[in-house]
Amino acid sequence: MTGSPRGSAPGGTGIRRGRRAALLGVGLAASAVLGLALSWYDALPGGWRLRALFGADQSRAAEERATHRAARLAAFEASAGGEVELLLLGSSTVERAGDSFLAAVDRRVANRGIGDEPVAALLERLDSMLGANSSGLVVLYAGSVDARRATGPNGSWRDVDEIVEDTAAVLDRIAAHRDGARTLLLEVLPETRARTPAGDRIPALNRKLLRLADERTDVRYMRTWRPPRVEAGALAGPVAADRLHLNDAGYRTLGNWLAEDPWVRAAVRR
Repeated sequence: MTGSPRGSAPGGTGIRRGRRAALLGVGLAASAVLGLALSWYDALPGGWRLRALFGADQSRAAEERATHRAARLAAFEASAGGEVELLLLGSSTVERAGDSFLAAVDRRVANRGIGDEPVAALLERLDSMLGANSSGLVVLYAGSVDARRATGPNGSWRDVDEIVEDTAAVLDRIAAHRDGARTLLLEVLPETRARTPAGDRIPALNRKLLRLADERTDVRYMRTWRPPRVEAGALAGPVAADRLHLNDAGYRTLGNWLAEDPWVRAAVRR
């Protein structure tokens, strides 16, 4: 009579081999990570080469951001002038607001968003944006880049309070530019995954931005963490173009929210 060896379950040998292989894979991965870390800090040879590769990628990304920003600023200057009803300021979420948003909001719009731009960089160009566009209402999306990317000195993460201070400076500059100026401050959107490295920073930032808006009479805070755009703390798949950004359906929803909001309609009529 044939069968498994006494004391062994059928297939037990294969299961043990699979576990050993899995453990070996985990061990090799951990060793590789440890080796890279030791090399990075020069405990093992090759650290300078590893840092050079990483630095080159960082330099290329920074150069691409600078080139894109210069192109956008040139385009803004070429199209400056004329009265608009909504002046959109912010990073890529604003820049990408295209035809579906414009059709839904049904207003004269100047889109002055620049992708991957921290709030401090927006503040640097703010005067020229305000001077070139007479607007009844500013729509501001601020803090997303700072909360998700290390934009502080030497690649450090900025404190959420510092991001809010920069946003307050933007709001102050808008208020000082024209009597009766109004700003609609948009809640920063989450990502399509609820758990991310910036997952806790975004809700903390939004709570402080809400508090900032509540302290001012010239600012209205618009919540964006609501269906159909946000479900269970994450950007909903049907309205997402990628991990961070809205698709046409998402922008159509945003445009409808603005078009239907009584405070927005009153501010535009001022």
